[in-house]
Amino acid sequence: MASHFNIKLTSQHYVPGVSFQSTGILTSRVFLSTQLEQMERKWEDIFFYLSQRSFPEEFRKAQKQNLRRYATKFTLKEGELYFGSRKVVKTKEEAKELFKEFHISPTGSHMGIVKTRSAMCTKFYWHGMSVDVDKWVAECDNCQRVGRPLAYGRKRKYVKRSLVLKFIMAQSILLEVCVDSVESAVNAERGGAGRLELCSSLMEGGLTPSLGLLQVVKQYIKIPVYVMIRPRGGDFLYSDQEVEVMKKDIELMKTQGADGVVVGALTETGGVDAGLCMELIAAARPLPLTFHRAFDMTYDPAVALETLISLGFERVLTSGCDSSALEGLPVIKRLIDQAKGRIIVMPGGGITERNLQRILEGSGAEEFHCSARSSRDSAMKFRNTSVTMGATMSAPEYSLKVADTSKVRSLNAITKNTL
Repeated sequence: MASHFNIKLTSQHYVPGVSFQSTGILTSRVFLSTQLEQMERKWEDIFFYLSQRSFPEEFRKAQKQNLRRYATKFTLKEGELYFGSRKVVKTKEEAKELFKEFHISPTGSHMGIVKTRSAMCTKFYWHGMSVDVDKWVAECDNCQRVGRPLAYGRKRKYVKRSLVLKFIMAQSILLEVCVDSVESAVNAERGGAGRLELCSSLMEGGLTPSLGLLQVVKQYIKIPVYVMIRPRGGDFLYSDQEVEVMKKDIELMKTQGADGVVVGALTETGGVDAGLCMELIAAARPLPLTFHRAFDMTYDPAVALETLISLGFERVLTSGCDSSALEGLPVIKRLIDQAKGRIIVMPGGGITERNLQRILEGSGAEEFHCSARSSRDSAMKFRNTSVTMGATMSAPEYSLKVADTSKVRSLNAITKNTL
């Protein structure tokens, strides 16, 4: 395939992002040449599709569907690729040269983070743009005197809070419980949950629940119920048919009184699928949306967070891109600092009574997410233990997991002793 961009990769290329070393320490800039290569190859693919109205020969069906959907946000003008009204910048070197031009005003003064971002973001587009601009401003002493960048500001000075303020903040911490049955929903509300995430198949991380489950839960529950929209387990790269299912599910859940919607979708390169998310947001309007833990599978959480903010998501659920919220605590703290109130960053994943206080104090989160479940033995008297209803690793038929009222109460009590 002939390349319009004539991209050359060098050892100086990098992709802003985060990673984890074996010690669990967060590294804020990581050399990821393969991911950068994927990013720049995508510009080639989009340009080829828009100019030739055909797909590269090596593309599989899923890749064609994703490219077709993603390319709708781009146009060709005089041989250049545009994202809306913004020109696509092809390489990091070109972006850095543009920064050198735009972070200085016509009078020769340095503009700082706010004006530099505004000047560049209205004219240009590339992956990781806000993170790159923050980094480059941090390297310019004159810009930092004008205004320190969001991601590189000084640490906040510790201010001792009064007991009254501590109490108010503890009262404002909201507990969201994920449930997959009416019994769990009732138990969670009794225990003091402030919101429910209604799913099916929690063993697979949560799938779209049935309309019947939502209808009956709404009959018994007064707190808000956010409905999971996820048509299958596995990854978060969806086909056109799966997108149709998701949109139809959102429409139906709205008619049955859903108070909010929980969605998530990624591109094949590990970024937030902004195009598909905009379609789902339009289908859910006016309901608020949470972006689920597909976020933890993105290649660059800092960039992904800015994308979610620009799309208008109310919150994002995350374990800090690690196996649990406790392991991912440094990233969760970094994301909350980056968000600065523009989006709610809600920790979730393995949160229990043993680690909740540490997670809340270490992150400063005002909401958290858990299942708070306990196992309950089946009431069945006759049991055929030779047969299972699912795969070998599925839940046993004669042991049920339900939200535990006492666990929810304990978690709520911890929030009142936190901060």
